[in-house]
Amino acid sequence: DLGVIKEQTPLSTALVTFVSFILVGSIPLLPFVFGAFGFFDSHIAVKICMFVTGLVFLSIGAIKGIVTGKGKIKSSLETLLVGGFAAGISFYVGHILQGLA
Repeated sequence: DLGVIKEQTPLSTALVTFVSFILVGSIPLLPFVFGAFGFFDSHIAVKICMFVTGLVFLSIGAIKGIVTGKGKIKSSLETLLVGGFAAGISFYVGHILQGLA
């Protein structure tokens, strides 16, 4: 506990986490939504998605750095590396499993 926000209930913390996950997690999907409406093809959507995902990871890291006092740049890069690695693994697993469908 960082002592930043006090008097939280487990339910309020869970709701904030859930809503944040849905909102921030859907940002990288937006290029595919726009692609479905013909704004650009799927290859361009993947590139935009990768770029936007990187920006989201950097932003989350900067906010984390401010909240924890760790430093925005260090925290941003750390979040980008960890998140990018996790995204890469997810992409690789999805690529392997697509043959099962």
